[in-house]
Amino acid sequence: MSNQNHSVAVLGATPKPERFANKAIRKLLGHGFNVVPVHPKLEIIEDLPVYSTLAEIPIPIDTLT
Repeated sequence: MSNQNHSVAVLGATPKPERFANKAIRKLLGHGFNVVPVHPKLEIIEDLPVYSTLAEIPIPIDTLT
């Protein structure tokens, strides 16, 4: 399976590099996953658009973390 076709939503996404959610985003991106950050107040994390809720995500999500 190609990782680039696998979408992973990261709840509680954060721009703080020392936090687990940010480390997960960077690691997933490095492995070619389609990463979808979710946070109720932020707009951009790691150059990715951030969604306020899971319901707002316009693509199917394969994994939620």
